[in-house]
Amino acid sequence: MKRRYCRRGHPRAPYILLVIVIAAAGAYAAGRMSRGYVQPAHTSPTAAPESVQTETIVLDAYSFYAIQFGAFDNDADARALTESYVSRGAAGYVLTDTRNRAIGAAYENRSDADKVCANLTAQGIDTYVYTVSAPRVELRVKAEPSLISAIRAGHETSLNAISRLSQIALELDKGTLSVDDARGAVSAVGDTAEDARNNLETALNGRIHAATSGILSELSAARAACDAINQQSSQNTMAFSAKIKYNVIDLMQRHVQFMKMLIQPAASA
Repeated sequence: MKRRYCRRGHPRAPYILLVIVIAAAGAYAAGRMSRGYVQPAHTSPTAAPESVQTETIVLDAYSFYAIQFGAFDNDADARALTESYVSRGAAGYVLTDTRNRAIGAAYENRSDADKVCANLTAQGIDTYVYTVSAPRVELRVKAEPSLISAIRAGHETSLNAISRLSQIALELDKGTLSVDDARGAVSAVGDTAEDARNNLETALNGRIHAATSGILSELSAARAACDAINQQSSQNTMAFSAKIKYNVIDLMQRHVQFMKMLIQPAASA
């Protein structure tokens, strides 16, 4: 195995304010095509259109704190190292950015990550906390109230899915939740994500925008993650916890990438 390369994680990204306009439906949007927006082929005549309003939806800066065993120049070494800890409840996840990073778990609070890292270090396992961050984004939304509400709910649901799955893994590790009960809780998270996605799709009525497409993608990923977790046939607590941790990290990384994607047009404007 190649010598592990470790360095401190990137510092939290600075505050960035970005304004994105989401075009409204119906007659208001006619002839007002903007980048990332597609005019629907037709609109339903069965209901009177809602009045358009403008609101700001804030996507707070987001960071997660990963327990890193080591970083490598190639995927194989990182994968071999992280998978060697799966039997102890580690995620077996390789996070690739500037290096291939062997990640055992990730947390939304730095204090939680520091405690886990200290505990592992006391056991003779070389780890440190690697930070992944995305800046705050403000979406200036011009649309019907039902769509604005669905966008807010979709974003909140995707973040709540990450938090809830993290909590389920923690309860498994503590022995306060059985695998069967965890399966039920994971299913509930997936159902909630699916409902939020369906509600947002209904409110969009065929329209597409980079921001809403990203939220839809995150909700689909949350649903798929829950399904993948419950396909884990083992009743072993550590194996089931490891499966949850893997998907939590993946959802966290997806969210960071989504938020970074939102600011790319501003950088190139």
